Amino acid sequence: MTGPPVESPATSAGRQPVWSAEGSGWRDRRMVPVAIVVWVSCLSTHALFEAVMDHYARPGPSHDAEVRPPWVPIAPVVTSATGVLGVLGVLGALGVVSFMGVSSARRRLRGAANADGVRHPSRSVRHPRPRSWRPLWCGTVMTALGVLGTAALIGGLATLGADVVRWHDPAAAAARQGAVTVVVTVRVRSPAVASMRRTSDCQAEVVVRAMDVRGVVRSSGATALLFATGSDCGVLRRGSGIEARGTLERARFGRQPLWFTVIGGGIGLREGPTWLDSANNRMHDAFFAVTGRLSDQGRVLVPGLTMGLLGQDHVGDGTGGDASRGEAPPVDATYARLLEERFRRSGIMHLMAVSGGHFSVLGVLVRRTGSTLHLPRNVVAPLQIIAYLLLAGAMYPSDSLLRAVVMGALVSWAWLMGRPAQAVSALSWTVVAVLILDPGMSRSLGFALSCSAVLGIALYARPMARMLGARMPGALAEVLSMTVCAQAFTLPIQLLMEPEIPLLSVPANLLVAPFVDIATLAGLLGMVLAPCAPALAYPPIWVSSVMTAVMERCAVWLSDGSMATMPWAEGVRGALAMAVIEIAVVIVLVLWRRRLRRRDAAGHGRWAPHGWQALRRWLGETRSMLDGT
Repeated sequence: MTGPPVESPATSAGRQPVWSAEGSGWRDRRMVPVAIVVWVSCLSTHALFEAVMDHYARPGPSHDAEVRPPWVPIAPVVTSATGVLGVLGVLGALGVVSFMGVSSARRRLRGAANADGVRHPSRSVRHPRPRSWRPLWCGTVMTALGVLGTAALIGGLATLGADVVRWHDPAAAAARQGAVTVVVTVRVRSPAVASMRRTSDCQAEVVVRAMDVRGVVRSSGATALLFATGSDCGVLRRGSGIEARGTLERARFGRQPLWFTVIGGGIGLREGPTWLDSANNRMHDAFFAVTGRLSDQGRVLVPGLTMGLLGQDHVGDGTGGDASRGEAPPVDATYARLLEERFRRSGIMHLMAVSGGHFSVLGVLVRRTGSTLHLPRNVVAPLQIIAYLLLAGAMYPSDSLLRAVVMGALVSWAWLMGRPAQAVSALSWTVVAVLILDPGMSRSLGFALSCSAVLGIALYARPMARMLGARMPGALAEVLSMTVCAQAFTLPIQLLMEPEIPLLSVPANLLVAPFVDIATLAGLLGMVLAPCAPALAYPPIWVSSVMTAVMERCAVWLSDGSMATMPWAEGVRGALAMAVIEIAVVIVLVLWRRRLRRRDAAGHGRWAPHGWQALRRWLGETRSMLDGT
């Protein structure tokens, strides 16, 4: 009988084992440049399309919009511009990809050239240069060029197609002529919430199915924001089909391109919601009925932390409360605005948006249940995906929720296929898939915030936690590293929304971190129990309100005073300035760390004891000093 073959030192040094960190793929970042190029291509195509179409659609003395249709010269212009921007994006990301790939390959080839198999930490040791690195470099460049160019072209063409369809939609064409009174058939795709306009009581996102203009009915697929008042708000149930008469116009601000304002009493129900939407609507009504027994703090924050909808934004009977069912009066609007502002100034407003935390908790629960019941992986993984979809349907729809559910489904599918969890790769594929299917998401700040926070945590939270773990307890190092990485990656995008820097966001997140999971779990449990057992749902909802009360105290304490926030430059200029500053700080830290490593390799190493070891040594030295005196 022969034993397993023994590898030589050169062979073992030149090839990573399959179970190592580099071989397992948990640090696979190859799709990050692809996602960046697709995002840049979508944004550039959107900007070019709108600029060119607005120019040709603007009537002038030399040409009229009716005489010279704007869509005649647009397709070749935008397509050519998309190709140029795609090439520029390729060239921008190509340097990063080539550098990463070539550096990694050259390190492996140099390791293979070392016959002794010893890794020398000092850079003073000269390794023989392998002769095969130039063909490898050329192959890496050509592969990167082809992949990134294809990604840019796909993103640009997908965006161009979506923009052309949206431009020629009958609803959009009618709105470009000015405010027009029409009769539309729409499907409601979000719960009704408090209106951002003073002239309306509620608003809801809808998809226009048909439009009747002066007796001519035309089909449509445009998305719009519908505004209603009074009893009409009670008809706006998620998933229902309604017919309404009102004013259609272009949106003055916001992500939705169209606004539709219902003329009083002009809503009629044509089709009820599906059984799943009906179940979610009943669950939301029961949940808000139970939270109505809490104080104003709990009524605002518990729904926000549980399902992503602040309590003051919930619309029951069209007046902001549920008085028709004998419940508590509406939340004090002044207190709700002040509380929301305090959360924003303290840097913890992101807790009121459903993102990956809910899905992480649910995924762990499903896996542990499957492990307890000894279910195979090919059964648990589909159940996990189904659970994610059901949870997404029960939450208030948002762009961060879309990112979380798609990424969670991709991770579960990879686990079903026997692949290890790769957060960076899953995030990159999520971005590519979402932007190609819905190019309009490239302009969503909520989607960008969610993706950037996850990218920062996936890339640098673990190394930072290891570095901080030598100076503080492991649990505190984990929370601090996740907070700092997420804040660093999202801060430039936050400045686009609000030109202020929350200076106390890191300590605020550290203070509320122990209470977030408890409040979320208790709120979800109460929401599930509310439709069938309101009495049993109240205790967990009350526990959640106790946890949110701690968050409120932290927000009040940290947001008071002029030092809570620092003004910053507005717009893209301020965001770019912050990005440059963060990159400069990272470069300084990397250079400083490399200098310390070179000093350690030269024999002047530093001894850094663990935090508890340092404390024990200090206590021993203090005791010896006191005994000697």
